[in-house]
Amino acid sequence: DLARTNRPVLVQWGEQVKAAKAFETSQAAGWAPRVNFQLQWLRSGPEADTVFTDYGRQNAVSGAIALNWDLFSGFQTDAQTKQARAQLAQARLNLAQNERDVEGQVKVALDSLGAQLRALDLAQQNRVTASQNLDYAQERFRAGASSTLEVRDAQLKLAQAYQTLIQTR
Repeated sequence: DLARTNRPVLVQWGEQVKAAKAFETSQAAGWAPRVNFQLQWLRSGPEADTVFTDYGRQNAVSGAIALNWDLFSGFQTDAQTKQARAQLAQARLNLAQNERDVEGQVKVALDSLGAQLRALDLAQQNRVTASQNLDYAQERFRAGASSTLEVRDAQLKLAQAYQTLIQTR
C-alpha cells in the first residue's frame, strides 16, 4: 500500500486515469443541451454631448436566451465519446499493469530481504561454530593430539567466517 501511494509512476498513471475520465465526461457533454445567455447595453445619440453627459437618456438594453440541442451531429459526438472511453480503458489498463509491476518488485525485494536475513543467521551460526572449532583445535594441540597446521586452519576458518558475516551484514 505504501508503494502504491508513494511511487511516482503510479501517481502519474492515476492522474492519467483521472484526466481520461474528465475527457470522457467532456466528450459526452455533446449530448446535453446548451443554454446561451447574452445581455447588451447600448448608448447612442445624435450628438456626443448627450451620450457622454446625460446617462439617463439614450440607453438601450437587449437580452437573449438561446437553447441549443444538437440531436444529430453526424455521429461525431458518439465517435468522440467512444474514443474517450477507449482512452479511459487504456489508462486503467496501464495503471493496473504498473500496480502489478510495483507489487512484483516489492515481493522480490521482500523475498530478497528474507533470503539475506536467513544468510545472516547462517553466517552467525557459522562464526560460532568456527570459534568453537578453534577452541577444540587449540585444546587438542595442548594435549599433543594435533599439529599447529590444524590450529592455523581453524584460525583461518574463523577469519573467513567473520569475513562472510561482515559481507552478509
